Amino acid sequence: MTDSQWNGRPLSLKVIGTNAGTSMDGLDITHIHFTQEHPEAPLHMKLLHEGEIPFDGPLKKRVMHLIQHSETTPEEIAIINIQLGEFAADTITGFAKEQGFSLLNDVDIIAGQGQTIWHLPLPEMFEAKTGITTLSQFRVSDMALGRQGCPLFVAWDGLCASHPTLNRAVQNIGGIANITICPKGDITGGYDFDTGPGNVFNDAAVRYFTNGERKYDKDGAMGAAGKVNQHIVDEILAGPYFSPKSSLDEIYLGGGGSYNPNIINYLHAQLPNTRIAFLDELGIPAGSREAIDFGFKGLECIVGRSLIVPKYVESDRAGIIGQIQPRSATHYHRLLQHLQRFWGDYPLEKRMNPVLKMVIVPRGETNRNVAKSNGVAPVNGEAPTNGDAHSNGIKA
Repeated sequence: MTDSQWNGRPLSLKVIGTNAGTSMDGLDITHIHFTQEHPEAPLHMKLLHEGEIPFDGPLKKRVMHLIQHSETTPEEIAIINIQLGEFAADTITGFAKEQGFSLLNDVDIIAGQGQTIWHLPLPEMFEAKTGITTLSQFRVSDMALGRQGCPLFVAWDGLCASHPTLNRAVQNIGGIANITICPKGDITGGYDFDTGPGNVFNDAAVRYFTNGERKYDKDGAMGAAGKVNQHIVDEILAGPYFSPKSSLDEIYLGGGGSYNPNIINYLHAQLPNTRIAFLDELGIPAGSREAIDFGFKGLECIVGRSLIVPKYVESDRAGIIGQIQPRSATHYHRLLQHLQRFWGDYPLEKRMNPVLKMVIVPRGETNRNVAKSNGVAPVNGEAPTNGDAHSNGIKA
């Protein structure tokens, strides 16, 4: 595609992505700048800020009770949804203030999944308390397309980790663990699935044996001091899903469990021929992978593109996933105006095609060749650079 064939303008949106998973340890928040020179150019992603806000107190206990007992009422779900939405909105507001940026001037959209209980987030609370157009319901939208709504990370992991000559995987270790397989040389050939419990049993045991004084096994100290009941381990591993086998060249780790040395040492012992590293090596902080991913999902929803559909799923139907909760009419229509200027006269039948290449721009790099302003919120005038950037996990 040449400039003469497209009359649009470059895309430039700043996004807040959030995630609160089953480990219940806190809300991960990321502030990301996405740019794209034209619809068929690589998407550029630059992480501006990241952090985790601890999740504790009565609200956490109430949500933990729901998860542990798997029973509730419509009234309780409604109340907790409101409380979780208020917590997340207040946390985002505090995060922006702490990091020194303005929600109204430096953020175009907020995207997050909410607390993973039964795929029931509440984007209206985000928008009402922050004043920013908010996107959510990504898992429910995926389920409406005939799939399971989880793990839902193939598109992002593929863009970050796919390699032309190496079979790679991204192993997330949160409350529940999941893995994305990225076959070499095939950005659209990825698939993902849950691999079983991650931190959830470890964290529960720590809370139980410390009478709630500790929330998790810091540095794996308690686990390392214990003795393995090998009989129980052997009985579980005898199942068909636990046969130690791998044709992977590299595994990249994300999630809170990635920092537990007992888990990492076990992986090294079981997979001696596979290189194991943190996602940070690819430019994605291991603890922020899911929050950045939901920011990406929000971007693709508001732009109007499908995600890469995983292989080996119930339905291969492509679709735009997510729910949009607009801000004020003026702001929302300015946002739509910016998006329409990006598309220009690009063919309608091609607009839903997924992004197949991404460049991860290191924080220290300056961007170039992007619009000075998107007409929605002031941006920093930066555009993608090729120097020291990571394209699909490879230095460009």
